[in-house]
Amino acid sequence: MRGNEGRFSPQRRRGLKTLNFQMFKQLSLLVVTVCAILAWSAPDGLNAQDAAPAAPGTEQILSYNSDITVKPDSTLLVQETIKVFAAGAKIKYGIYRDLPTRYIDRFGNSYAIHADVVSVERDGQPEEFHLERVANGLRIYMGRSGHPVSAGEHTYELTYVVDRELGFFHDHDELYWNATGNGWIFPVQAASATVHLPGGIARGAILLDAYTGRQGSVQSEFTAYIDAQSNGIFQTTRPLGPYEGLTIVARWPKRFVHPPTDEQNHQYFLEDNQPSLLGILGLVIALIYYAGAWFLAGRGPSRGGIKPRTEPPWGFSPAALSYAWRRGFDQKAMVADLVDLAVKKQVAILEDTSGAYILGRLRVNAQTDGSTGEPTPEVTADEKLVADKLFEAGDTIRLEPLNRTQVGGAVEALHYHLRSHMEKTYFMNNAPYLIPGMLISMATLIRCGYEIQGGQRTLLAILTIGLLLWSMGCLTLAKIAIGAWRNALSDPHHAPTARNQAMLTSAICLPVFIGEVAGLWVFAWAATPEIAGVLILLVAINYGFHNLLKAPTLSGRALLDHVEGFRMFLTTTVQDPRDAHTSLKITPEVFERFLGYAMALNVEKVWGERFATALAQSGHGEIVNYTPEWYSGTAWNRITAATFATSLASSFSSAISSSTAAPGLKSGGSVPSVGRGGGARGR
Repeated sequence: MRGNEGRFSPQRRRGLKTLNFQMFKQLSLLVVTVCAILAWSAPDGLNAQDAAPAAPGTEQILSYNSDITVKPDSTLLVQETIKVFAAGAKIKYGIYRDLPTRYIDRFGNSYAIHADVVSVERDGQPEEFHLERVANGLRIYMGRSGHPVSAGEHTYELTYVVDRELGFFHDHDELYWNATGNGWIFPVQAASATVHLPGGIARGAILLDAYTGRQGSVQSEFTAYIDAQSNGIFQTTRPLGPYEGLTIVARWPKRFVHPPTDEQNHQYFLEDNQPSLLGILGLVIALIYYAGAWFLAGRGPSRGGIKPRTEPPWGFSPAALSYAWRRGFDQKAMVADLVDLAVKKQVAILEDTSGAYILGRLRVNAQTDGSTGEPTPEVTADEKLVADKLFEAGDTIRLEPLNRTQVGGAVEALHYHLRSHMEKTYFMNNAPYLIPGMLISMATLIRCGYEIQGGQRTLLAILTIGLLLWSMGCLTLAKIAIGAWRNALSDPHHAPTARNQAMLTSAICLPVFIGEVAGLWVFAWAATPEIAGVLILLVAINYGFHNLLKAPTLSGRALLDHVEGFRMFLTTTVQDPRDAHTSLKITPEVFERFLGYAMALNVEKVWGERFATALAQSGHGEIVNYTPEWYSGTAWNRITAATFATSLASSFSSAISSSTAAPGLKSGGSVPSVGRGGGARGR
């Protein structure tokens, strides 16, 4: 090379270098241009590959012609002529055509059209057909199962009438119609469409447009013109590939086609919103039923005259009053009974520096106090049951998850005892009244789902019952979780224990709630968001009346009136010395004796404040040096007397909750890781 270069002068070599550089620039520009053209035309290239003519002998649609007549009453008479080549592979017994009948308009509203099949022919002879509802419309099977079509060319002619396919705008009317559908798995060698408009429309007033390709394509590989009779003629300029179609648009002046009347629009509204309207009707029926059930059985006897009472009902423990007042069991009932047992000198409560509780059973004579010889308050049957269950393994027990068997057993025993002794005697659950309400709810959702076509209908039938029951369970768990967090936020002294318990409860609830959201999402997809909303409202109605239908009996009404009077006394902060019902002096003995009842009735905060006020006004004497003998810990001192009852109730509840949970959470510890127009294909 060097020898050759040496033959040229320096000027000649510089000229060659310049020439080479110019050629390199031109070649680079050419390469970039070609790449840009290929990149820009890649989709068209792919479509052209899809739309390549099918090989002879393969199943295909040889021609597809759609003849659409726009009638003055705004309906369409459509005649589709489909010429196919059958080879016995996909086209065995015939073909089918999918016609969507449910759409979403430009405002997001759902609407339905009506499609009536007039006739089906094959090769000029009547052909059997049958209809089947699918997810978004109607499937027309053309052919008879068990009667195969012969190999070769066949011409199918499908005639049907549809409505609600025209658009009525302020300055024109419009037909936007998928003439072939986009669901064919065969290539279409040629597609055409003819639109017959009402007479009297000038040719120059008609505008035509069309789109070719797959769903959503804006390609315009077609020709269109208006003939002498003012008919719009469309023809594709290339074969259509599988899942490609021809969509046509025709616009003409107003006054030639009559829009639907007000009466028709009213009927259309009812049909379009039938599932939602059925859901609303079901909601109204459920509300009327439950209102009647509550009127007959849920109200119970009328309240009597409520006046303050300085004593609780005789023979009832704090837990029993809590069960009657709440009309159900709450874990605070266990706390109230344990505090009452401690006040009665049957149990000692020790709180160590870590905030953990240790309970000890006191062996005291059932009739007299061993230290003073004074009579001891009577221990009720449910309190004795709690003590026996709690101290089965010994006279002391630490409230922690390791002892969940004893603590949980005591809680369950108390719950069962109260339910068996309080229900039916003092109040009725009226649970049988929930059965018709649940059946009404299920029937409503199933009837709404019946309007949904296709496989979603079966899915809805399965989801309806499951989601109703699952949602009721979610509400119950949510109530438990909210109560746990309420304890955690109201107990700053024992925040770690209460917070850990609330976090554990939330961790248990989280997957259940995730399942609820997932189930509602699937339900809304299979049905509609409106029906999913109906489901949520029905769950709320059933859950709400589950609580409202609980009614006291005559005995229960008298008990509740007494409880309300006693609760009024506990919360009365202004005393009238002339009123014997409110002027009871708040001594340490009175404070202790009613403390468990105050916790059971959720008024321990006010009761503690009343006692703190009594301490502040006592001046000198034994009351100033008062310390609860049954409690040892950091929650009590004279300065914090007003918050002692609240803190004890909250932290004690948290400790019991933690003790009934599985091991892993300890006091003060942390939470462990834990197409429009439809489509068709051969059949």
